[in-house]
Amino acid sequence: MYQVASFNELAPTPRLARSGPDAATRFASALIVLFFLVDTASYMLSGAEPFGGYLDESLVASLLVVGLVRLGVSGRTPRSAGSIVLVVASVALVGVLSQIFNPLVPRRYLNELFFRSAIVDLKPFVLVISLLLITQSRKENFLFAVRVICYIGIVLALTNFAAILVQLVLGHDFRGNPLEKRVGIGIALGFYDHKFKTAFVALFGFISYLVLNNRIRASGVGLFFIFSLSLLMTLSVKEIAAGFVAILMRSGFVSANLRAMPLRFATATIAILAIITDNPLSNAVWDRIDTFGDFDRLRTVRVALYKYAPDIALNYFPFGSGWGTWGSSASRDVYYSPLYFKYGINSIHGGSIRDGSFLVDTFWPKILAEQGVVGFLIYASVFAISVFVAIRWKDDGLPDPVRSFAICVLPALVVVSFATPVFNYSYGAILSSIAMVILLSRRQKSRAKG
Repeated sequence: MYQVASFNELAPTPRLARSGPDAATRFASALIVLFFLVDTASYMLSGAEPFGGYLDESLVASLLVVGLVRLGVSGRTPRSAGSIVLVVASVALVGVLSQIFNPLVPRRYLNELFFRSAIVDLKPFVLVISLLLITQSRKENFLFAVRVICYIGIVLALTNFAAILVQLVLGHDFRGNPLEKRVGIGIALGFYDHKFKTAFVALFGFISYLVLNNRIRASGVGLFFIFSLSLLMTLSVKEIAAGFVAILMRSGFVSANLRAMPLRFATATIAILAIITDNPLSNAVWDRIDTFGDFDRLRTVRVALYKYAPDIALNYFPFGSGWGTWGSSASRDVYYSPLYFKYGINSIHGGSIRDGSFLVDTFWPKILAEQGVVGFLIYASVFAISVFVAIRWKDDGLPDPVRSFAICVLPALVVVSFATPVFNYSYGAILSSIAMVILLSRRQKSRAKG
């Protein structure tokens, strides 16, 4: 049966053959910790992203340099790195071909548009390559990196939860602005400027706690309740659903482990009751179902992006309409895409030239429209294979936190990705890339044994 422990009772791990993580992994982990601290401190102090929003690109570049240095010193290239390099090259080629065959954007904007879009869409894959080179698929390195990331997630979630409680007591945020309303209820965001970031940090902390703990003790129930409450209080349906997926994956939902059945039953029961009873969460769920179920009215930009993405993919078959034309930040900030006029997105709240704040609220419609059927199949194949490996994972001697992180994170983030560009978001890109590195390394070892 799945168990919950107190904060300091971490899952026991087998003795490892080597003494511990190497210097490259320690340095890379320190860079990631520094990124989270600087990013969070910037929101605390100024309420905005640091360095004009390019802090995550600086982290990606730094980790790539560390990976290349590690490659030069060791001379060893993990086999899986070649597959990811091929993915990066394929996505970049699709981007180039789409711009050549479908010139929707004036030439004077192409360079900036291509550069910004490439950075965003290739970010998770470049991170995977860098981390493969840095960790060299060693379990000691995986264990160290996972623990560091999870401790950061727990600290961020608890800190922001405390800020949320203070704001709820005050009745406004720390700048005196009224609380954001959702289904008629005031929602505090803590230190962040958007409800998605608040909800994602809560999910980050929740999954981190699941990963690091596996034993029931009375002292651990309180912390588990706090992390669960911090996630539920966001009333963000996608992150809450992702949290349920993480619990099911952590409890061995896809295995025949009968000892985990009580937790699975309890999780399913709570989820059903949360939806069918009259409460703020069920109101939020049914509001989302009502919004997405009425495609004809197009009440939100997100629904419109989903509705017309297949049409664009067919009209610009097979490479799509090109980077910076649909659902991306470049299509809003560099050059307002003519497709928004064609499909009436400009007339929907949050989709106009003056206020395009909701134009970047999706991931898969953006991939399908901008990179066409070819690009969509590349992305879908990578994530589908990774999730399949996570679901079919059997115990192979890896430390429990490493295994739990890999099987919980990626399926949960895939759930979030249906309503948010989570893999382009810095926090999501970091978590998914670490999980993918572990899964790719395990898949390579399984094939070698076969």
